[in-house]
Amino acid sequence: MHDQDELEARVYLIGYICLQWSYLEYLLAIAIWHALKLTPETGQIVTGGLDIKPRSLMAYRLAQKVKMPKALTVKLGRASEAVTLIQGDRNLAVHGIYGLHASGKVTAEVHRGKYRGSAQEMSADRLFQTCNEIDKVINDLEPTMAEFGLIDVSRPVPPLPSP
Repeated sequence: MHDQDELEARVYLIGYICLQWSYLEYLLAIAIWHALKLTPETGQIVTGGLDIKPRSLMAYRLAQKVKMPKALTVKLGRASEAVTLIQGDRNLAVHGIYGLHASGKVTAEVHRGKYRGSAQEMSADRLFQTCNEIDKVINDLEPTMAEFGLIDVSRPVPPLPSP
């Protein structure tokens, strides 16, 4: 049986995944706006309807095309690769239909994407690992975007909780 503390930990981690994924989408959008020299208002029109995968690829390709600083272009390329690797686990965590397997393990199932139609074990450790993977991408990209003046990092993002 799963107790209230474990349930609260899972819910917190899923919320944290949502928070960090949204922030990563925002960073990628800003890179696109910067490359195209768009105001935030116009940029939101351009990037608002883009899912994260095409958004990350566009940010990277535009950085190459407009010759953004090499350090930033490299980080955007790494972010694009990481998004491809993380997206399935993020979507499972956030969009999954949760249940309790006969073994007592918590599972989640989605109906599209990497884990389509197959219930996956969704332990708190797995959620925590997904949080860590997203944090790694942000922690790699954010300082370089700040260094080149694309963002202001004076607003702190909450730290990842311990499992």
